[in-house]
Amino acid sequence: MWDREFDKASWNGTPINLLKTSIERGKRVNVQHMPYSDEPFVEVMGEESRGYKFDAVFVGKDSLGQASAFIAALSSEPEGTLEHPYLGELALVYQKSSQSFSTKKGEVVLSIEFVMQGLPITLPAVYSKSVSSLTDAVDEWAMFDFSEAMKALPIDQLNAVKQKLDGFVGKLNKLSGQLQLPITLVGQIQTKIQSALGALTSVANAPRTFATGLIAAVSGLVGAIASTGTGIGFAVTGNAPKASRELMATFGATDSGSASTPADRLIKALSVSSMLRLSAPLSLVMDSHDGKTLIATIEPLGGLYAAKAAIAQLSITVDMLISDATRSASSDTMPLVDALLAVKTELNTQLRKINDAYIQTAIVPVVVSTPALALAYRHSVDVETLNALNVIEHPLFVKGEVLL
Repeated sequence: MWDREFDKASWNGTPINLLKTSIERGKRVNVQHMPYSDEPFVEVMGEESRGYKFDAVFVGKDSLGQASAFIAALSSEPEGTLEHPYLGELALVYQKSSQSFSTKKGEVVLSIEFVMQGLPITLPAVYSKSVSSLTDAVDEWAMFDFSEAMKALPIDQLNAVKQKLDGFVGKLNKLSGQLQLPITLVGQIQTKIQSALGALTSVANAPRTFATGLIAAVSGLVGAIASTGTGIGFAVTGNAPKASRELMATFGATDSGSASTPADRLIKALSVSSMLRLSAPLSLVMDSHDGKTLIATIEPLGGLYAAKAAIAQLSITVDMLISDATRSASSDTMPLVDALLAVKTELNTQLRKINDAYIQTAIVPVVVSTPALALAYRHSVDVETLNALNVIEHPLFVKGEVLL
């Protein structure tokens, strides 16, 4: 009847006999010792994890085996619930244990240490917009704007809209045949274009169907151009590769001095989303989350200045479309304006990111050829970044005005 002398508890349903319970609590502190100072500075960093120590006793012929089996169970499943006779249910995590036993009495005492389990720590997600998140928003609200505008379009203007859209789809079809792409890819693009062309006949009754098909056709064409590596590089649009330049010329221009038609606004919106998708500098800058990564990525390809010029050109184009969309917008079509303003805001954010990277870049005059590794060590910079920022005439040495 010896077990009546001990308190009863259980760990994950396994009964144990408690001999003693200890609780540890306190504060986490950071003690900072300053040189030549006799008094440290102590900073409180929050609550210390609460610890529990239990002495469990096993008695009998098989006490050693029972204790070993219990420790094995703790090791295989360290998280669980301890039902304590006085403290109630405790969510604990097994930390460590020690064992003592008496061969004469057949008694084994386990000293088991636990740490109280808390709530999961959820770090705030670092939200980073992608180019696709911007272009998808523009396409969606351009489609909505076109649908609403077509519903209110006077019947005498319908033929002009159809003619404008028919000419645009025809240019897309011609361009797709001129691009040097795999025949299967060209076939897929032209199938989408023909689908949009077929929906044009009923654009007055089903404008959203036509807009969906047209957006799919343009996206397919843009994706094909981007896959060939002929997207808009670090030069402004006027000096872009031929395929991209021809695509952007296909969008043409409308008279900004007059109220645009639904077709004009749809084509303009598609031109913006296409420019965003084709812009290599914008994708690289948006994918770089700090100045060091940005510099190391951009400088070997064309430089921060060229990337800034390319994104600034995009910003000017978006400004023009915002002006036109605002002039002809109604309460139903304002979401398109909001989507374009979001694009403008994001482009400004990327331009500020480039400016911040400029600030992080220093210029050091180096008169005598100096090992890049030694120069990087001297100025506490990363040697890979230094090599990326500068034209290395010799694999190991730099000279002249060196960017850090």
